[in-house]
Amino acid sequence: MDTNCPAASEPVALIPATVTTGCPALEFSRRLTIPNAGTTPNERYRPDYFFKPRPTISNSPAAIAYGAGFAVQTPLPDSISELVLLRPGAVTHAFNQNQRCNRLRHNRANRD
Repeated sequence: MDTNCPAASEPVALIPATVTTGCPALEFSRRLTIPNAGTTPNERYRPDYFFKPRPTISNSPAAIAYGAGFAVQTPLPDSISELVLLRPGAVTHAFNQNQRCNRLRHNRANRD
């Protein structure tokens, strides 16, 4: 059995923790359309952080101005180590000049 290309019906336990895929990726940008970042039809990749709790944003501005500061509220601010603004690429193209990952400088402020 090739565990690099598991069938959808196989138990998750058969998928190795470190995976080098033998499945053709076809078009790489399609990985953005599937919640687990796998490609159709059968590939599954679940990194160690996949099922861990994710940060929750409880309040944020509807818009932000270029170069201006802004506040984001979360119920567990001590669990946040990094902030990014992410714009994924277009799902219809393998290359997109507008895709971005901007890392933001941030400060923790306790506001009761």
